[in-house]
Amino acid sequence: MDIKYFEYFDAVARCGSINQAAQRVFASPQALSSSIAALENELGYKLFVRHHRGVVLTEAGKQVYDDLQTILPMVIKWFNLGQEQDA
Repeated sequence: MDIKYFEYFDAVARCGSINQAAQRVFASPQALSSSIAALENELGYKLFVRHHRGVVLTEAGKQVYDDLQTILPMVIKWFNLGQEQDA
């Protein structure tokens, strides 16, 4: 599982739109959509309900999003520690 999956998931959840989130994280909408689909596949459940106007979190997606607000900053910090040691 790639940390980008969670960063992209967070951006899409905040924006409510794959296109808007793509602009926010400087990635293509296709990359975000593929990453979200891969994350959903790995977790085994849907995180979003897709509509023509955007996306809405499922109940499971809401729980993941809530937990991610605590976990993601820590994980990013862990990755940055490794990069600092390599420098």
